[in-house]
Amino acid sequence: MGRPLHTKLGGNVTGTGDQIRIMAHLDEAIGPEPCWISKQTGSTRFAVSSVAGGATPTRTGVVYLVSTDSPALNEGYIRILPTGVDDGGGALFTSTLKAVTADVTAIGAGYAVADTLTVVGGTQTEQAIFDVNDLSTVTAQDETDFDGVGSNGTFTGGDGVGGTAYVVADTITLSDGTVITVDAINGNDDVTEFTVTSASTSGIVGDAQTLTQASTSGTGTGFTLTLGVANQGVFDVTVSATDGNYTVIPTNPAATTTGGAGTGVTLTVAYGLNTVAVSQGGDDWSSAPALQVIGDGSSAAVTAVLTGDAITSVTVGTAGTGYTEPPRIATNVAGKKFATKLHRNIVKTSDGSVYAVPGDAVYDQD
Repeated sequence: MGRPLHTKLGGNVTGTGDQIRIMAHLDEAIGPEPCWISKQTGSTRFAVSSVAGGATPTRTGVVYLVSTDSPALNEGYIRILPTGVDDGGGALFTSTLKAVTADVTAIGAGYAVADTLTVVGGTQTEQAIFDVNDLSTVTAQDETDFDGVGSNGTFTGGDGVGGTAYVVADTITLSDGTVITVDAINGNDDVTEFTVTSASTSGIVGDAQTLTQASTSGTGTGFTLTLGVANQGVFDVTVSATDGNYTVIPTNPAATTTGGAGTGVTLTVAYGLNTVAVSQGGDDWSSAPALQVIGDGSSAAVTAVLTGDAITSVTVGTAGTGYTEPPRIATNVAGKKFATKLHRNIVKTSDGSVYAVPGDAVYDQD
């Protein structure tokens, strides 16, 4: 297996003669792409030229043959189709991402239920928008934020009659899990000054809600908080029908803008597969091939649609989640094998098989 293959089997960039196509990783910004083998410099080393460049390739380089469809930089793969396996090929796809879920990183203040949050940043043709669901109290706010002025809420410091007294440094846990620390009291031992030391743990359903005392470290009773818009942060969100269309996602945590009065919310957004476009449909498919989604996320699922013997569209069935860049879409025909060495018309594959090409197998040109 030491001598190189015939020159004409090495292919060329003009589209004539017998050619072998390799999926080569020449550029980190592009990832694996179809290339012609222009010269074999060893049994597993090839000089290649990008298919997209035609007679004048846009990228050239030398790559080493590997047995994986996720080659690193300066690596590439060739798949072999044993006789009897569907030998269609030549398909090439591009994909985009959309927002699927988000966790609230910074809750902000001044929000209302059903406010919208538009995610800032990234490279996109549509920005993702989230809807505010439940609300939260805001850590570090104090009695001055509940003075009833403007959009501030109000509070009740106790029962107003004494006898079951609050003392300074008491903690009061409210019905949503918010924790209040008492900073000052009056002659009836009711709270006059306080600080929100821990925000909501269960979320607040609806605007302008009154939170009641659930427990306290002392003996006082009757403390309540009634929220105004100024006291409302964001507890959780749901992605809207406008879920974005990204080729580069925003950096997490992502800043947001809103049409309401709120400020300060940031979101850690998870992205899934949005669209798959067919750049090249290939040919000679006898039936729609299975497709695989290759990326750093999980659970995305797609289906190829044929017109004649070519792939003309791809349907996204499940978006998946956890993708930080648009995944690569590749055909996944059962029976394909990775070439590990090439010599003239003889190919050795990753499972140890040896095939004569084209007698026993053909090169997968996808």
